[in-house]
Amino acid sequence: MKQQILLIDDNPMMGGFLTHMFRKEYNVMWCTTAEEALSWMHKRNLPSLIVCDYELTGMSGLDFLYEIKSTGFYKDIPVLMLSGKSNSESRIKCLKAGAEDFVLKPFNPDELSIKVENLLSKVATN
Repeated sequence: MKQQILLIDDNPMMGGFLTHMFRKEYNVMWCTTAEEALSWMHKRNLPSLIVCDYELTGMSGLDFLYEIKSTGFYKDIPVLMLSGKSNSESRIKCLKAGAEDFVLKPFNPDELSIKVENLLSKVATN
């Protein structure tokens, strides 16, 4: 059975690219807002991994991260944050909030795939 990735990105090109990139190996649910992602999760959908953009329309990726890491039910789901912001302050905020990793856009697709595989292999062994 394929592991589930929840992808949150409001950019249609990025969301489409990432969905295409991961759908061969994983089940991918793509949401364009953090609110849509939370609604999907509240319907008893538990992803193996969340890949979330830092800057989203509505609730930010950082606020989404705070939200899920503050609940007992979702706090153990690994989160990989994506961002075009290259300042270390954004990365540090995400890592302090509980993100397992942070990848800068534009990114090397091979590097992102390896990071996703590594995070999901940790989930599979726990």
